[in-house]
Amino acid sequence: MTRYFGTDGIRGPVGGPVINPGFAYAFGQALGRWLATTGSVPEGTIYIGRDPRPSGADLARAVEAGLQESGPGFWIERIGIVPTPVLAWTVKAREAKLGVMITASHNPVTDNGFKLFNERGEKLEPAEEVVIEGLLGNLDSNFDAEASSDSDADEAIVEGYIAGLLKQFSELDLSGMKLVVDTANGATRLVTPEVLRRLGADVVQLGDDPDGSQINVNCGSEHPRLLGEWVRAEAALLGLAHDGDGDRVIFVDHTGKVIDGDQLLGLHGLASMTAGWNTSGKLVATVQSNGGLDQAIRDHGGEVYRSDIGDRNVAQRMKAEGCRFGGENSGHLIFGQYAMTGDGLVAGLMTLQVVRETGKTLRELADAIPLFPQKTGSLRVEEKAPLTACLALAAAVRELETQWGSKGRVLVRYSGTEPKLRLLTEHALEDEAQRGLRALVTAASKDLSVVG
Repeated sequence: MTRYFGTDGIRGPVGGPVINPGFAYAFGQALGRWLATTGSVPEGTIYIGRDPRPSGADLARAVEAGLQESGPGFWIERIGIVPTPVLAWTVKAREAKLGVMITASHNPVTDNGFKLFNERGEKLEPAEEVVIEGLLGNLDSNFDAEASSDSDADEAIVEGYIAGLLKQFSELDLSGMKLVVDTANGATRLVTPEVLRRLGADVVQLGDDPDGSQINVNCGSEHPRLLGEWVRAEAALLGLAHDGDGDRVIFVDHTGKVIDGDQLLGLHGLASMTAGWNTSGKLVATVQSNGGLDQAIRDHGGEVYRSDIGDRNVAQRMKAEGCRFGGENSGHLIFGQYAMTGDGLVAGLMTLQVVRETGKTLRELADAIPLFPQKTGSLRVEEKAPLTACLALAAAVRELETQWGSKGRVLVRYSGTEPKLRLLTEHALEDEAQRGLRALVTAASKDLSVVG
């Protein structure tokens, strides 16, 4: 168990006990010392990027100062506002020691956080995070952030990433495709529309406020309503939206209706078999994914493996099973031939490639993956009490599992990034799934202090 690291890095309220310049300074020191303990001598480049949240510049400066304090030899480069996938790509392409991304992803602007990438451009292992936390204990957190600004992205780095993608997708012609793109007032504002336009698409952009104060506010992957309205108004082929740091993507079809994340996984699973780059038909989804995905892939000779929540866990299971594709239904898709972390733009391009090659609409492709009725809910809680101590909830889960057998399933877990209990029920009958969710909410409310 870790105190600071969650499902995807460290995340929390700005100005709280963790997300502040003092902690960031100590965190930078711990990272430097950890690199030394791994046998990586204290030399080489460390890249620091961030999304456009106003709190990001001071946190980046504090991490940089902490790394400098941990020992000479590091060349630390702040590369400004870039999408998370750009930072991960840069670390790998330039053979750097480490990448630190200052972001809270899809969380509101009042939050921020840290994501870490190793020399392969992949998320750190849980055991490595434990070691880093152990080094945080007695470090100096007395740091006064200087006024700092690094809002401009490193143009050479961004252009290198764009050039790499354009080379990989050199045969993808988006001419004649009208697309609506919502960049969530976030880090992809200057990258995704540029790549799509260079590939020939007619792009209508939403969520392009540059100052970061409106990141994820009623826009982006968490709020696709406006995207759907614009797709209909513009008579566009489809719409796509990123989260604040750009490692995920969601789609709406030509009618403005959101494409279910499990159908997106499924259509790529089927397409990968047809295209020949995933002939085994194996893919990884998380425990959150719908059972209909498994059935559709099995019907075509493939197999779905399950992992815990988080794109890092998906990537680990992909490696273990020899899978080339996997993802989460939240929009984190991993195409192993490109990277072993989520990249919302790569996922977007791969999806557009399937649409172009098949000549089908995104809705037609999605509907080839029938899903089982599923209900989800979340409860904000004052404290994440151990689920083993939630007796009413445990009893409700057992009762549903006994009643449903193989016809349904239940998933109860805490969010790794927020103080929320997440609930999921799935059943062949929609009314039963809804009844099950109500039962879980009622039981959880007896065990936990629910906020709001």
